[in-house]
Amino acid sequence: MLSYYRILELPPGASDEQVKKAYRRLARKYHPDVNDSPNAQEKFQQVEEAYRMIISGKHRRDLTHHDLRKAYAKAKKAQEERRKEAYRERVRRARVFAQRIQEQRDKNYLEAVRKFVTLVLVLIFGLGTFFLFDVVYLPYKISQNPVYTWGKVTDATTRNARYSFIVDGEKYDGSMYLRKSFTEIVTPNGMPLENGLYFKVEYNHDYPQYNRMNFFEYPSSVSERYYEMVYRKMRKAPKFSDFSDAQLSCFISEIYRQKGSEGIATLYFFSEPVVENFKYNRWRFTKFKRSEVYQTTREHCLQTQKE
Repeated sequence: MLSYYRILELPPGASDEQVKKAYRRLARKYHPDVNDSPNAQEKFQQVEEAYRMIISGKHRRDLTHHDLRKAYAKAKKAQEERRKEAYRERVRRARVFAQRIQEQRDKNYLEAVRKFVTLVLVLIFGLGTFFLFDVVYLPYKISQNPVYTWGKVTDATTRNARYSFIVDGEKYDGSMYLRKSFTEIVTPNGMPLENGLYFKVEYNHDYPQYNRMNFFEYPSSVSERYYEMVYRKMRKAPKFSDFSDAQLSCFISEIYRQKGSEGIATLYFFSEPVVENFKYNRWRFTKFKRSEVYQTTREHCLQTQKE
């Protein structure tokens, strides 16, 4: 290629315009029609070949460079498109995965809600049945032909306390659901339940299986037992050390006489935490201790027994 430039009397890398000018000049100079020298024909052919080769070579180089740039741009664009497509695919898969996770969570949540609602409905139905039977139906059946007798507590160790009573020589059993304090089953009258205690039982004469125990009505033996329980517990407590045995006995008896089972239950649970016994506890005893009945009874027993 350098020899071609020398033939056209041009430096290497001359522009297309310079090549064309040199070719026209030399072609006119060595054209056989205008130059009679013996080597004019050969020179003309060399100029023709040099011009053709230089122009065609530059075109190929330019074309190759253009194609490379175009191919590079195309490849780069294709790579960018593939990258974008891969990114879009990752985003799509991530969204599909997130949607599946959310659907599974929603499904689990709905299943949990369904189970919870079912459980609540079952509990409501069970409690409703229990409530309707014990509060509505049982009293209604008993009131059809009520009869009363004494019943004996046979199991005071669980909330579902059991008792028995005799009707025309036949033994019947009954049960009542009771609340529980820290360590004791508590009857509706406020006092702890013990085996062997007697309470009044109301039942239907024709259907004794419909029955319930009235813990507010009991014989003197139960009253004596309540007195013993309260006396023993209060006697051990330092806060009642200012009472003598006789004064404490007087005080318990007077409170029992004036306030009934409510008063004696308040004395018995004088140290019970509120969380263990919402009705009778230390808070209620403290409040009762500031009452006129308590103060008057205390002063009376302290003064009377002292004299």
